[in-house]
Amino acid sequence: MSFVSIASPEEKLKEIISTDQKLTFLVGAGISMDKPSLIPSAIGFVDTLIRLGAPEGEIDNILSLEGLRYELIVELIQQNFDPNLKMMDYIDLFTEPNMIHYFMANSIKNGNCVITTNFDYLIEYALIKIVEEKTQIVPIITKEDFLKYRNPLDLIKAGKFPLLKIHGSNKNIITGTETKATLITTLSSLGREREEGETFAIESYKKSALFNCMKNSTLIIMGYSGSDDFDIGPTLKQLHGVSKIIWLNHTWSEELEILKFEDSRDSQVTAKEDLLLKDIALSAKIQEHPIEVYKININTSYFIKKIIWNILFENLTQPDLSKIEFHPEEFKSFILKTLNFDDKLKKYSYAHGFYERLSKPENCLVVANKGLKLAIDMNERKHQSDFLIKIGRIHSKKADYNEATKDFQDALKIYEDIGDLEGKTTSLHNLGNSNLHQSKYPEALQYYNDAFKHRSELGDLDGKSKSLNNIGGIYVRTGEYPLALKSFQEALAINDRIGDLEMKAVLLSNVADVYRGQGKYSEAIKNFKDALEIDDLLGNLEHKSWNLMNTGTMYMLQSDYQKALEFYQEGQEIIEKLGDLLKKINLLVLLGNLHLHQGNYQDALTKYQEGLKIAKAIGNKVGESSTLMSMGNLFTSQGKYLQAIELLEKALIIDEELNNIQQKSMNLLNVGNVYYQQAQYQKALEYFTNALEIMEKLNDALSMAKTFTNIASTYVGLGRLPEASEYYQKALEINNKLGNLTGIADTQVGIANIYLMQVNYPEALKSYNEALKMHEEIGNLASRAICLTNIGDLYQKIGNFQKALDTHQIAIGINEKLENLPGKSKNLVGLGSTYYMMQNFPEALMYYQESLKLDKELNNNMGIANNLVGLGPVYLGQVNFQEALNYLQQAVVKFDDIGNLTAKAYTLTNIASIYYNQGNFQETLNYYEQSYTLLEKLNLVNSPQALQLKNGIIFIKSQLNLQNK
Repeated sequence: MSFVSIASPEEKLKEIISTDQKLTFLVGAGISMDKPSLIPSAIGFVDTLIRLGAPEGEIDNILSLEGLRYELIVELIQQNFDPNLKMMDYIDLFTEPNMIHYFMANSIKNGNCVITTNFDYLIEYALIKIVEEKTQIVPIITKEDFLKYRNPLDLIKAGKFPLLKIHGSNKNIITGTETKATLITTLSSLGREREEGETFAIESYKKSALFNCMKNSTLIIMGYSGSDDFDIGPTLKQLHGVSKIIWLNHTWSEELEILKFEDSRDSQVTAKEDLLLKDIALSAKIQEHPIEVYKININTSYFIKKIIWNILFENLTQPDLSKIEFHPEEFKSFILKTLNFDDKLKKYSYAHGFYERLSKPENCLVVANKGLKLAIDMNERKHQSDFLIKIGRIHSKKADYNEATKDFQDALKIYEDIGDLEGKTTSLHNLGNSNLHQSKYPEALQYYNDAFKHRSELGDLDGKSKSLNNIGGIYVRTGEYPLALKSFQEALAINDRIGDLEMKAVLLSNVADVYRGQGKYSEAIKNFKDALEIDDLLGNLEHKSWNLMNTGTMYMLQSDYQKALEFYQEGQEIIEKLGDLLKKINLLVLLGNLHLHQGNYQDALTKYQEGLKIAKAIGNKVGESSTLMSMGNLFTSQGKYLQAIELLEKALIIDEELNNIQQKSMNLLNVGNVYYQQAQYQKALEYFTNALEIMEKLNDALSMAKTFTNIASTYVGLGRLPEASEYYQKALEINNKLGNLTGIADTQVGIANIYLMQVNYPEALKSYNEALKMHEEIGNLASRAICLTNIGDLYQKIGNFQKALDTHQIAIGINEKLENLPGKSKNLVGLGSTYYMMQNFPEALMYYQESLKLDKELNNNMGIANNLVGLGPVYLGQVNFQEALNYLQQAVVKFDDIGNLTAKAYTLTNIASIYYNQGNFQETLNYYEQSYTLLEKLNLVNSPQALQLKNGIIFIKSQLNLQNK
């Protein structure tokens, strides 16, 4: 999409704007700066408010911060100096409209709609001077007004002159009614009364009036830059029935330039207003009602006075404003008379607000400590405790929870001493946070419930929302998703009444976490993206980076690896900009996981190692454990079991040092998985059981369900099917309760494996297909491919070879799309095994060799060993005993290297079979006995394989006795 310059702009202008068209004007603050109005720009307000409110030593620092918005500054002024927003009374001093206001007034008089986000009354003052009766003017300001006048065109037909003030006003100067509550001038007010999922669109009750004005009209926008469209932009994207949009872009030039937006995919736009116009054009095209989009570059005053006035009001004389002398009081003078900025403690609190909201933790700590010292010197105990809370929050962000807990407890004691229930509640809330971060869930829940109780007593809606959010967070960690979702939704309902956008972003992210836990990835992505929109508006880079990483992870779980990478890379840019090493460690782990999912093992290892290096350099033990765990899981995937256990045991030692019991339970689970992969089932069971004990203590239902599934699978390996079935049912009960679709699907696969062991193939196939259907609903392609692989293997077992081949080919198609090379390798093995069963040895050999080559490229030891085992019988089928022995003996060495003694035992049995086919009973016995010795060592003498082997040894000995006779 790009802008194309119009060759004859004067002629084109008369075509796109004329008196025979319905016109609607949308105007912003830029129209009120010309003489004689002279309303200062927001930049002027910002500079003055920072210089007056901040401590002397922090002024330049704050002014240099990126992401400063007028709305943020007004909010911090309201919190610290001006609870009733008296500063907004400054607008009342401006009473002289300029030529643009008269133009708008005459447009209204001629039957056109004018919509403004301005708080001033200058269009009303212009209207008063040109209409016969003041009562004909109808400012639409309040909710009641917008509901009463849903179609302003009806007012126009009745001879009235409506003006839509969508950001409110101090008062209605026509009726004299006070309307200050309608003002949308802070970030909180920006977030009030929006529809669910529409944080930045205009409030729903205003939309009918706006859309009725704009329908079938040419919409002309002026007085805006591209950066102040926080709720206008999303509303414009939803327009229905507008014929044209014309954006008047103010420049210093008096030369008319008209650009038309065209669909040109080889060009990019970068200016904020151009990006907005592009989005509007694309949105309209998608909704199948294309809109012509124009941009006019020219000096706005010149355009109104010399060009457009003559087109629309050809015979109307412009008012003479040259003799009007208006000298408004300077904002600084007004604000100093209105507000008191002498309180030094409030100044430090004000400065802290900027640093906290714009993610500057070191500045936060410096300012809060200065405020605390001053409060102690002045014996201001209330302020002492307030600054202790601020300092504690910074320590929490740095993961120094012991120090944070001390700060919060010190604050709690002061609040209790001075009888400050509100402060006491804040301390309880923060103590809950500290316990939460240390995985002390019951203690955290108690603190949060106590805080919620006090906040209800205080009627503190904002506090109740935060308490419900934290209570929901506990339920997420314990896997009680329905309770978590209920808490978050109650908090969102409260939050929409108070308009705290920052909190709304947090709540939306948490709702997304619930959907992630339930395997509802599309719903999770939607909520994360809604939160990201808020982060963008607030300039909250810290929260935005988390949400980018979370959204990327959702795409990874849906197997959309390219999309995941895009979000991770955007998050990486912000993290590098912030210099946030803790987040960088998390991101490197996620990037490693992404490579692991695609089978790019070396790239994954590089990312994990980079994260480990940073964690060690900054002394971050949690990050060290996390990266060691990830590396251990990587080596498990490669079949490098000894290395995996070594790393996971190191991670466990760190978890013990930190008393990080949640992470410890995960690492125990991972060590157990290593032993499970080696078929050392008894050892695996020990670790799974130890992990389960911790999870039960934490009441972590989601992890318990996963562990029940692992224990069940281990019992399947041991041939103890009743116990396996019992644990799968336990997992299924929890997953059903949590609504965890992924967990339910995984349990169905486990149940299918039991049926497989029982040779109940129809029921096994039914369970596999149920799991496949669930993964299709979830949108998880990788899991779908795994299910298809299992189904392909099952078709081979029941002798339906063609279906086995077809199913593996479908799975290969998915794995190739995902660039999942380990998955593709398993399907190649499935094809090779099926052709072997069909006695089509050349085809079998081709697929095994292709899989072996792929596993060697991936450095996947377990895959290499399995291919070597598969190739042995193929060569045996071709009566090539030497090649068969060669491959099987290579497999024995490989299983030895990776520590998989169970697989080694079974491979020794296969070698024995070759010697048996050659009539070499002595060598057959040697290999049978080596195999049995290994199974004894592994405590697997009661397994079906061991019992069969024992019978084989007896039979071979009898054959040798016959030979000797």
